[in-house]
Amino acid sequence: MTTEESRFDPFDNAAHRVTGWLGEHTPIRQWSVSRVTDDRQVHLHVSGEGPLHVGDSTDWLKTLCRRMVKGAPHVVADVRDDPQYSDLSLATKGDIVSYAGVPIADEGNGLFGVLCGVDEKPLSSAHEVDTSLLELLSGLLSDVLVTSRAHLQAADRAARALSDAETDALTGLLNRRGWDRLADTLHVRHRSLGDPYSVVVVDLDQLKELNDDAGHAAGDHMLRTAAGTLQQMVRGTDAVARLGGDEFCVLLFDCTVEQVKGRVADLRQRLSAVGVGASVGAATARPTDELADTLAAADASMYDDKRAQHARS
Repeated sequence: MTTEESRFDPFDNAAHRVTGWLGEHTPIRQWSVSRVTDDRQVHLHVSGEGPLHVGDSTDWLKTLCRRMVKGAPHVVADVRDDPQYSDLSLATKGDIVSYAGVPIADEGNGLFGVLCGVDEKPLSSAHEVDTSLLELLSGLLSDVLVTSRAHLQAADRAARALSDAETDALTGLLNRRGWDRLADTLHVRHRSLGDPYSVVVVDLDQLKELNDDAGHAAGDHMLRTAAGTLQQMVRGTDAVARLGGDEFCVLLFDCTVEQVKGRVADLRQRLSAVGVGASVGAATARPTDELADTLAAADASMYDDKRAQHARS
């Protein structure tokens, strides 16, 4: 699979075409395909002018779409007048008046997200938007989602196969080039499907001092010990890299803000158990982040941890 093929995603293409077509052929001017994950609704693909933007993230419990999924009408001429929607703050702001939505099923019939449309003007009647058409398009998106996941998994396997040869000689972990190759496929997954991921940065303490006092063999032993500990804490879908002399990075796929806290606590305990001191930072990707943004946030968190440790010592 070529790099260009790995960057193409069927779901991304289908979502853009569906939302664009609905904006042109229905009285509702703005349409979105969103993902529901970690109790948030995140808008992944948005077409048309209106209040929604790619990357917008809203508490799922406070959304119009959750009400629809729970049984409220799929199409509402004016949310301010519908008792199943009118109590929500989104219905009282005035920038969303008419609404249409249908759920998008994930594999196993779980909820992936929602295909929805909003407009600041009311519809003359809810019948202006054909619910059966929306359900048809949603079903097609669900089918494409299955294909897209298979496509992205194949791209990920291809990237990992190539990355196996792009390793750090001392630790056997990915080097910078291997890390960057995996990052490319990760970004497509995150942009298109909204799959969550987190980055952990680990900076070993006093490696230079150990090299100076006990020799490079002792420093190399510390590096290999840290690398082995990091390898033990990750799943098969995750990735670990040595990006610099004493700096390691971990990609945790499908790992949310709350989940990464537990993973970091586990890592600290494991490193302490083998006698490796380290400063650790973590960040979870925001909807519009590139991997470089999340890595920078994790790096800043690591330096906060380093300063806090120095203040305690």
